[in-house]
Amino acid sequence: MIPALKRGLIILKLVMGSDEPLGFNEILAQTQLPPSTVMRLLKSLVEGRYIMKDARGKYCAGNELAVLGRTVPTFARLLERSSAVLKALSDATGNTAILIYWNGNVMQCIAKVIHPFSISMQELGNTTDDYSSTPWGHIFFSALDAGSRTGAPRRMFSGAGFDRLQEHYRSGIAVNGYAYEDAVVYPHIRRIAAPVTEYGRIVGAVGLGGNTLTIPDGSVEPCGKAVIEAARDLSLDGTSSSGGRQ
Repeated sequence: MIPALKRGLIILKLVMGSDEPLGFNEILAQTQLPPSTVMRLLKSLVEGRYIMKDARGKYCAGNELAVLGRTVPTFARLLERSSAVLKALSDATGNTAILIYWNGNVMQCIAKVIHPFSISMQELGNTTDDYSSTPWGHIFFSALDAGSRTGAPRRMFSGAGFDRLQEHYRSGIAVNGYAYEDAVVYPHIRRIAAPVTEYGRIVGAVGLGGNTLTIPDGSVEPCGKAVIEAARDLSLDGTSSSGGRQ
């Protein structure tokens, strides 16, 4: 086997086998390779989307690992079906639709359909572990166990502000089946999200973004129902939330 390929596979196995994202020094210590070699291999693997860096600069599984290992069922299914589902959602609502994948630690925008008369939303491929700044972030936070919630990053909103938002989104999911944000982060911007599940486990979320013109008050509920339907279409077990109207 070509030495560079063998070393790259060693790093991939480390990342895939770790329950937590790995830092550069951790990878360096476990591979016992020269720092320059590890840096070069990591750069190539990130560029190839086999691994990705989270908001802390640590390395975790990327999209292309869909064909290599443990992420096959989730990534392959979501990516294969996302284009048609998001386009239908965008066309039906007149707004931009996105799909967020969540691996239990980091959330990543893996698909997006921009509506020309709506907002652009976040960049495709954008990754973050901040649970406080988006309605889908709060959905993922709710899926964490008590121990994980304690250390979960909350950068934009924290303390009582985060708790109020968490209760708002939790109630929205329980009553309506979707989380609705009205100008919380950006003036006039409205965002709606519903969880995508896999055998009862939350693995992602469908998000819809617009403003007060593209999602006026009277359109919030119809848009929310459309987001729920899209999330249901992408859910392996045919459900999109643990509660609320379907």
